[in-house]
Amino acid sequence: MLLLDMTAVAMAWGAINEWTTQAGYGRLAVRSGHPLLAELLRRTCDKRVGISTFTPAKSPAPVVSVAPYATIARIALRKCWHPVGTGVVCHPLPVRG
Repeated sequence: MLLLDMTAVAMAWGAINEWTTQAGYGRLAVRSGHPLLAELLRRTCDKRVGISTFTPAKSPAPVVSVAPYATIARIALRKCWHPVGTGVVCHPLPVRG
């Protein structure tokens, strides 16, 4: 049971990380205003689509269909998961004159 609990959390965690990464790349491509960077980000996003579809497709059937596993995954994600970079403080670079 513990193994399936951990599998449920790991699969959900991985899928969310992939989806937020894709969203971030897409948003950066739109906001960059740089055609080459936007194209590279779009290509990267396209390649990551294969990764994000791999994760849910490989999920073991019991993890998807049994409510206790979904509940454990939901609790773990609510208490522990944060987007990458949350809490990072960026200090402005000094301006050279």
